[in-house]
Amino acid sequence: MSDIIDGIDFGNDFINYDPLFKGVDDIENFIMREEDRKARLPVLTNLLKLRKEKKLELTPTENEFYFDMLFNYICDVYRIPHPHTYELVLEWLDHIESSLVYNGLSFAIRKSYELASIKIETTISLLDFCEDKDAPFDYNNYYTDIGEKNDYYNSKRKNVIESFWVKSSRSSGQPVEVGDESYMRVHVFDDYVYIFGCDDSSYIYKSKNQKELNNFLLYLKHGAPVWNFHYFDYEGFKINN
Repeated sequence: MSDIIDGIDFGNDFINYDPLFKGVDDIENFIMREEDRKARLPVLTNLLKLRKEKKLELTPTENEFYFDMLFNYICDVYRIPHPHTYELVLEWLDHIESSLVYNGLSFAIRKSYELASIKIETTISLLDFCEDKDAPFDYNNYYTDIGEKNDYYNSKRKNVIESFWVKSSRSSGQPVEVGDESYMRVHVFDDYVYIFGCDDSSYIYKSKNQKELNNFLLYLKHGAPVWNFHYFDYEGFKINN
């Protein structure tokens, strides 16, 4: 049964309002406006401070992806400008605070990739029913040119089907650094995909058939805007060395 307060059905009427919070900065401003909120959320407050000061060792894309996902529920659901709404927001921030206390930022990172995985798998399963094959994807993590010209990253093998780059975390297999972002090189062959950075650390995915290979490539290119391969969960994917 929905809560009805001051004539507002909080369980159903939220769709009639625009989001009160449109991103991380709005959430941070909400917390910082009152001292008791900051005192109630010390870990989250400090984490947001480190984020703003760029001390979290995250690429810009990682920063946006993890924190947007951390506050996604609040930005999507809490819309009604009423004191009861802000009480609910604070309760949900308490939940985030507890999760960070027990699991650290890795909680937010892992959850980001879990949710992205669920969404991309659902999208792939519906592709046969979509007329526009590019429209369903939220992200594009597929780059043919990042400015890196070293011949080391070009495959000499004649049976390579395609080569491209994906954005990655700085901690994924010694990636190639370009400005503030990091990238891993990808070579696609008939039955496997090879992913590597600037040194020996690499990853491989082996497929049983073309459909499996195509689905993995869709996942790699469109599942998330950046990959931290420590949190990359896909059957058949493994560290190569």
